[in-house]
Amino acid sequence: MKSRWLQPAIYVLGTLGLLVAVLSIDRPSLSDLPPPAIVGTVITLQIGSLIAAGEQWAILIDARGSDRIAAHRTLYLSQLAKYLPAGGFLQAASLIAGSDREGSSVGDRTASFGVGLLQLAASSGIVGGLLILDTGWRLVLGIASLVVGVVLAQPNVTAKATTLAAQVLRRGPVAIPESAVLRRAQLWSLANLGLLGFAFALLQGEVSRTTATGAFSLAWLAGFAVAPIPAGLGIREGVLALLLADSPAAALLLAAIVLRILGVAAEVSLVAGSHLVQLVGGAK
Repeated sequence: MKSRWLQPAIYVLGTLGLLVAVLSIDRPSLSDLPPPAIVGTVITLQIGSLIAAGEQWAILIDARGSDRIAAHRTLYLSQLAKYLPAGGFLQAASLIAGSDREGSSVGDRTASFGVGLLQLAASSGIVGGLLILDTGWRLVLGIASLVVGVVLAQPNVTAKATTLAAQVLRRGPVAIPESAVLRRAQLWSLANLGLLGFAFALLQGEVSRTTATGAFSLAWLAGFAVAPIPAGLGIREGVLALLLADSPAAALLLAAIVLRILGVAAEVSLVAGSHLVQLVGGAK
């Protein structure tokens, strides 16, 4: 049992130590912190990003009425699980387990989760395509990212990839939503990452906001893909530092850390808000 928690704990502590070391090299002052207006805007953008993610999930599992609210709440609660060791796996398990009020089976939610992952990857690529407005190697990366994202966003590609994954995992036939449903869910996924990327762009002041938004989208995907690491801690920041290597690392790390802190506030706010909505609805 101890060894099960030891490795994640060592990684988290080591990552935090690295972040502190980098920040100490070029120590930011209180004047480097974003003003209240930016903080308020960023929290609003993050709340909008989470609502978009909740709407994507509700569409994919075909939740309606009160079940739609329950689907949103399940999505918000699953966000909190990612901060634990093996957070990515716990987040997936929490989302797939769902609730009886969502009106869908575990099998349906498993298939929907797979579709959602592909759509997030597609959205990351499309938003990452903003790097085409930059120059040099980031321009090339932006073009490649955009092409991959657009291809993955096609409903027929999503359906074939999900079916293939189910066959490899020996899950049997899976129900894939219709193309119109997939397109609606993809748009919400795109809004999710677009808003989140722009929130980071507002917090940093080192590069153009389009470049920062695109770079963050790709860094977010890298952190999300490493499921055993709680919330992709260190992975996202490392990829950001690589993509924006010509910018001061301390300033980028400070923006990334502030974004994480404000993100927790947004998640807790939506969990509390959705719970209150359910309580009020149940009392009627």
